[in-house]
Amino acid sequence: MGLEYCAGMPDFYKEVLLNFAELKDEKQRQLQEAFAAQDWKNYVIQIHSLKSTALSIGGEKTSIAAKKLEAAGKILTSSAISDSEKQAKAEFIKTNHAAAMKLYDKLAEEAKKLAETL
Repeated sequence: MGLEYCAGMPDFYKEVLLNFAELKDEKQRQLQEAFAAQDWKNYVIQIHSLKSTALSIGGEKTSIAAKKLEAAGKILTSSAISDSEKQAKAEFIKTNHAAAMKLYDKLAEEAKKLAETL
């Protein structure tokens, strides 16, 4: 996380931070629904979005966690892998999803707090 405001940055950064924080509940709900349904195609779409938006506001840890989940999901949805590889990637996602969501929660809270100080 470690979000910091740089002097001279436009108000746009504040808007981006607030948007990230305000959309977190809806985006996280979509991720949770795809995860619970084991809808890995939509999970990959949602986690890709998190990876990108987290990085755009400086949330490197959250972005890295999402990137790993996205990579596993992409392999999982590939038709060119064995059933055992699919099972291993599904287990990776199941094992690491909750930790990524905690990072998402923390990043959204930090983004909101920083935006409020700007």
